[in-house]
Amino acid sequence: MPLDDLSANIAVRDYFRSVAQNLVIGGEILWGFRQPGVNTAVIHHELSAAAQVSDNLVADLRRALENSQRTAAERSDLQRLAQAMASVMDHMAAAGAEADRFAMDSLPVELTELVELICDGAQRTTGAVRAQPDPIGLNVYRRRLEQLADSADSTYRRLFTRWLTDGGSPSEIAEVSAVGDELEYAIHALETVAHIIEELEHHHGGRILS
Repeated sequence: MPLDDLSANIAVRDYFRSVAQNLVIGGEILWGFRQPGVNTAVIHHELSAAAQVSDNLVADLRRALENSQRTAAERSDLQRLAQAMASVMDHMAAAGAEADRFAMDSLPVELTELVELICDGAQRTTGAVRAQPDPIGLNVYRRRLEQLADSADSTYRRLFTRWLTDGGSPSEIAEVSAVGDELEYAIHALETVAHIIEELEHHHGGRILS
C-alpha cells in the first residue's frame, strides 16, 4: 500500500502484512552471514535500511489510526503490536551493526543457526497476519514461536559450553556475544509478537486486524 494513500478507513491487516514482510526481508539479509567472507558493511547498510522502512510503516500506521473510527483501546493494542514487530527489526539491525563494528567476516555455526531460527519465525509471523483470524492456527503459531525461542536459548548455551570446553579468547567471546545477544533478542521479540497477536485476536473477537 503506498505510504501516501492513507485514509481513515485503512485496512489494518495490510499494514501489518507489510511490516511482517519486511521482517522476512530482514531475515533474508541476515542469511548472508551464513556465507564465508561476507561483506558486513553491506549487510549492516541493508539491515539499517530495512529498519527505517519498518519505522516508517509503524509511524504511518500510528497516524492513520489516530484518524480512524477505532476505539482508544483498539488503537493502543494495535500500536503495541506494531511496536513489538518493529523491535524485531531493530534487533536484526543491531546484530548487523555489531558484526560490522568488529568486521566479522563469518559467524560461528551456533549463530548461523540463530539466523535460521529468525528466518523461520519471520516467515511464520507473515503467515499469521496474512490469514483470517483463526484461534486454533494462532495458538499453533504462538506455540511454534515459543519452541523457536527455546531452541535459540539451547543453541546459544551450546556456544558458551563449547567456549568453556575448547577455550575462547576474551576478545572473541566479547565480539561474538555482541552479535549473538542481538540475534537472541530478535527471536524473543518474535515470540512476544506471537503472544500479542493471539492475545489481541482473542480479546477483540477476531476483528482487531480487519
